[in-house]
Amino acid sequence: MEMPSQEAQRRNSEAIERKFSLPLGYRVTFCWQPGEHFQLRWSPDVPLIRKARARRKFFEAYQAARRSFLEEVAAVIGGDVLILDIPCAEGRWR
Repeated sequence: MEMPSQEAQRRNSEAIERKFSLPLGYRVTFCWQPGEHFQLRWSPDVPLIRKARARRKFFEAYQAARRSFLEEVAAVIGGDVLILDIPCAEGRWR
């Protein structure tokens, strides 16, 4: 049985954190660490976007940022990542 290299072990034990700028002045920070839950932080606050068109454009940008981040996580762990979008109150993301 082949043992993982030290580099592979190091990559699989380090946290990954990336920040993305989104429309309407929002920023999101995605965080992942082995053995922990996927986390995100919003700045300046959790988005509350009431207009349907603006919300749709915002969500498209958010999905692109999240996809980019999770592709990196999948490459580090050498496997697949499953995304489940769970609806919240109208116009809110968590």
